[in-house]
Amino acid sequence: MDFTLTEEQKIWQGAVRRFAEKELAPLTAACDQTQRFPREIVPRMAELKLWGVFVPEAYGGAGGTNLDWILMMEEIGRIDAAMGISILGHCHAQRAILEMGGEAQKAAYLPPLAGGGKIAGFALTEPGAGSDAAAIATTALRRNGSYVLNGAKAFITNAGEAWVYVVFVKTDPGLGRRGMSAFIVPADAPGFRVGKIESKMGVRSSMTGELVFEDCRVGRDNLLGEENQGFRKLMEVFGQERVGNAAISVGTAQAAMEEALRYVRQRPAFGQKVADFQGVQWMLADMAVEIEAARLLVRQAADLADRRLPNRGQVAMAKVLANEMCMRVTTNAVQLMGAAGYTREFPVERYMRDAKVFALGGGTTQIQRNIIARQLLET
Repeated sequence: MDFTLTEEQKIWQGAVRRFAEKELAPLTAACDQTQRFPREIVPRMAELKLWGVFVPEAYGGAGGTNLDWILMMEEIGRIDAAMGISILGHCHAQRAILEMGGEAQKAAYLPPLAGGGKIAGFALTEPGAGSDAAAIATTALRRNGSYVLNGAKAFITNAGEAWVYVVFVKTDPGLGRRGMSAFIVPADAPGFRVGKIESKMGVRSSMTGELVFEDCRVGRDNLLGEENQGFRKLMEVFGQERVGNAAISVGTAQAAMEEALRYVRQRPAFGQKVADFQGVQWMLADMAVEIEAARLLVRQAADLADRRLPNRGQVAMAKVLANEMCMRVTTNAVQLMGAAGYTREFPVERYMRDAKVFALGGGTTQIQRNIIARQLLET
């Protein structure tokens, strides 16, 4: 299997890198420190279709492949993991609309989201339901031709920034996971409000918060797909979100290694450069090996999706490897830079703080190991 990029993919990758370095990078440190989402850059990102890479052109997107998407996610992650997480949450909601929605829903919601500068959120997690998605307690019950939602979601990406949210609820609580459905909920829906915005260790400029539904009324045309079919579809759309998560991990680790390389090449110690010590060289070599291994596994998972081949095991492997590799690489980058790496003068301390979130979101690395083990035991 050849993962050499085509000329078109190289041009796309280069264009995203130039944008990220020139326009996103100058905002990143200050937005991290103040925990501010850089809204001012959203229109420019919309022009470049960064919010709608895989959405068909008929709905205002770029019409790209999953591989095109993860190339973009890696390049954004190399500069700003927080923006990568914001895009990831947005794309997860978009993918749900694309895979579950009817034609009228796609025509109404995808163009503003893919290229119109509107942002989406994906709302599944609750205070008592994280990796155990079937344990959600938020309900949507029929009433006078509408649905009325009650409950709360927690740790939702793009909380307070999104135009619409894709919200998973129970439409028949007695059926457990078989009673789950999904709805498109506009940010101005009556009975809906954004609650607490979390103050986080990392990815601080990506807004994460609580969504509250108190007799929130939406129309029947806001139901995504069929009633009580949400869990099955949720599992189908989760895969590519996890690949995107892994791609951001690879980009963040790449950035940490590059920063450490720059530093050890110029920092003197004991009459020579830090880079001249064999122990340092071995740490750098291990970083490069792990990053490239994760990158190739991520690309394999995306390529299988593009060819519509089973990839659940590869997705889980890619996420485990990339997430845990990113934590090791960013930690070692700080170690190589010593006290300087622990200060905010250099970005590696931010990379290290950001790295942890990848192993928590989109299904923890422990959950991914369960998936891998099940596939091994079933063969």
